[in-house]
Parts: sequence; C-alpha cells; structure tokens
Amino acid sequence: MRILRLISITSGIFCLLFAGLLSIARLPEPQSVSMSFVSNRDGGWELYQMRRDGLAVNRLTHNTYRDYPPAWSPDGAYLAYVANAGRTHEIYIQHHNSLRTQKITNGISHAWNPLWTTDGEFIVFESERDGGTRRLYKIRPDGSDLQLLEDSPSTFAPMWSPDGQQVVYVSRPDRSVSRNLYITDMPSMSRCLLTGFCAIDETATQITSLTLPTNALYPSWSPDGERILYVSQRVLSIYNIESRIVTINPDGSDREQVYQDVFEITAAAWSGDGEWVAFSSLQDGVPNIYRININGEHIQKLTDDTSHDYAPAWQPVVDYPFSSWQLLLGGILLSGSGIILRFRGV
Repeated sequence: MRILRLISITSGIFCLLFAGLLSIARLPEPQSVSMSFVSNRDGGWELYQMRRDGLAVNRLTHNTYRDYPPAWSPDGAYLAYVANAGRTHEIYIQHHNSLRTQKITNGISHAWNPLWTTDGEFIVFESERDGGTRRLYKIRPDGSDLQLLEDSPSTFAPMWSPDGQQVVYVSRPDRSVSRNLYITDMPSMSRCLLTGFCAIDETATQITSLTLPTNALYPSWSPDGERILYVSQRVLSIYNIESRIVTINPDGSDREQVYQDVFEITAAAWSGDGEWVAFSSLQDGVPNIYRININGEHIQKLTDDTSHDYAPAWQPVVDYPFSSWQLLLGGILLSGSGIILRFRGV
C-alpha cells in the first residue's frame, strides 16, 4: 500500500514538473530591456517606448498638450513626466500598464525634470516657486509633503545615486560661467564640485568655480554607483557644438571618454546592466536615438526618421535574486538556481 502511495505521489510530482516545463518562462534579467523617449512622430510631442534594439515602438501618452522627458520609478511600474496642459508645466505620474495618470503639482509655478529617489518615496524636481530662482524640491508620488531639497540657485538635472546617499546635479550659480556638475552628500548635506576647476576658501564653506570652457550636462550614475556619466559640450560656433560622453569617479577623478561627436548630444543615460549608453544626437539635423557600448564600441542607431526622437530613459527591471528559468506550477514557483519554492498569493 505504501509502495502504491509512493508511486502515486512520485507520478504526480513528475506530471507537475512536465506540465511546468510546457510553460517555462525566463525570469526578468537584472538589466534594462527597453527605454522610453520623446517624439513628435505622430504630430504632437508624446512619450513612446521601444526595445533596447530600437524595435517594437509603442506610444505611451495620448495628450493634446506637449509632454517632456520622463523618469521611471525604481520598480519600472510608473513614469513621472512634465506636461504643459495650461499656464504652467506640471508633473504627472502615469502607471505603465494601466496608463492611469495623476497630476501631483499644484500649478503655482513651473516644474521640470522629475527624478525618483532610489527608494521610490519621493520625486525630485526643479522649480522657481520660491523667489523666481530655480531650485531643487522633492514631493511624494501622491502630491503630498513638498520640501525644498537644495537651496543653491540655478540647479537642475538631479540624479540620485543607487544607494540613495548622494545626488549629482548640474548647476551654474554664476550665469557668466559654464554649467558644471556638483554632488551633494545627503547625510551631511556637504556639496562638492565635480567638473571644472575649483578653489575652496579658508573657511571651507564655499566652493568657487573656476571652470573649463565647457558645459557638463545630463549626469547618469552607473548601476553600482562607482562612476558618473555625463555629456561635455564645447560651443565652437552658434551652430556648431562639439560633444563628448565622459565617465568620472564621484570624487571628480579619473575622467574617461566613451564617445565623441562633432554634433550636439542632447541627452545620455546609462543602462541598468551597465553595458550600454543611450543618447540622442543631432547628427542628421534632427535628434535621433543611438546606443553605444560603455567601452565606446558598437554604436547603433535606434531611431531613423525625419521626426524628432530624443531623451532616452531606460526602464528599470526588478532584479530577482534567482535568475535563469522558472516553472509556473499553480501557486508554486520552481527556480532553476537550485529549486526554490515560492507560493504566490491567490
């Protein structure tokens, strides 16, 4: 009797495994597999998404007003973007799958360039709501708890480090000098200049920029937080801007060039797997999107049309601790990294 029961149980397990093999699915790899961008290919300025190879383009927004470059939430489930639906630019949150949209700023002043904090609890953005000078603020995704984050004037394009401890951003405190990258350590709120030369006064409370004749723009962190990527621009003439994609250590040392373009690069972003840089360039007279290996090799043009395609942003993918393959057996998940059982909620 016990032998028959054992045979029955064994056969049942075998059948479950065999049925699961019929529905083998790849676990999401810890890398960026798609990206969003802005385009006017359908007439208006809307948000789109495409695979990392430039295929399977999908429109994300259908608005009658202009949409500006978005930022993905850390879990890849939401997009924060700016749209000009009235007299001011406002921040909207859109759920990626359902496309449900909510406005989270109040129309008091313009808001630009939203960015999610690493924990997804806040969205950092630029605004001139206090005194007409652009500063950094943060707000919760439901529109509550608005706070001033950085009181330095003319501050924009913030990027949070992967560990949430630092923010790198572009600033031009004196409009007579170039834009440079600064980094703020959040626990201590200390601020340092990363690009250009700097001189620190005797009290060590003020950093004065003695900049190079270039602009540092579009900062982006490496996935491990060890490097910062940015675009260095040098204006040769009113219609000629030379651009370089550069990486640098967070302490400002060890600059390395990834790519040089005799045309203007209008955005750049580091992929979640650390292997690629997506950027938009004016090589064809209008912006198109490209990607290049972080080592400066294998450049590939992802969009190729007469419309304007720019501001690529990699969609994050949840980094599962066990990647390879999975068997879906009802509420049980068997993972091919040494059979793991997970019960899904029902």
